[in-house]
Amino acid sequence: MGWDIDQIKDYLLKWNKKNDEPLRDGYILSQINWSKKQKQNILPPNCNSEVYYKGIGVKCPDNICQTVKNPVNYALRKFRNLNQTKKPKGKK
Repeated sequence: MGWDIDQIKDYLLKWNKKNDEPLRDGYILSQINWSKKQKQNILPPNCNSEVYYKGIGVKCPDNICQTVKNPVNYALRKFRNLNQTKKPKGKK
């Protein structure tokens, strides 16, 4: 998506403050730090995993879970769709 780690951290910390029961900042920061130490990108669990999203009642908007495997695919599809609608007419 082109975000650097500081942009991700800032976004997550702001998002977390909006939750009815926010996570502890230390938890979010430890997850970010763990992610930075990985030698390769690790995708999140697939949407159809019962023990992750479905098990805690998380559902993607637009019923897009029927057409994507995991949240990364969802974000990429939404990003591409947004960019396609912003392109000037006559350009591909």
